[in-house]
Amino acid sequence: MAIIEPFEQHCIQYENRFEKNRFAYQSELAAIKEFINYKINTIKIKKICRELDSEDRIDSLIAELRGSEVMSPKVSSLTEVIREGSPIYELSPSLFANR
Repeated sequence: MAIIEPFEQHCIQYENRFEKNRFAYQSELAAIKEFINYKINTIKIKKICRELDSEDRIDSLIAELRGSEVMSPKVSSLTEVIREGSPIYELSPSLFANR
């Protein structure tokens, strides 16, 4: 049970943080559902935002996900970026620890 110990000790703070940042959490979960090989591109992020009726928040969402280290720009070849048609981000492997 050591894995959930921090949550158990601070559950009210986690709940308050979730309620305050509901959009970010919902967007993160939607982005995770779309991942392939821990990667997501800007096109997929835009699609998710459209589905959540939050297209006006794309830039701030990307900034939030990068700032919270949920994803980071993928250092890749120009060929891969051209093939994807947009910047590519890598999702943090820690999100998939039980995978």
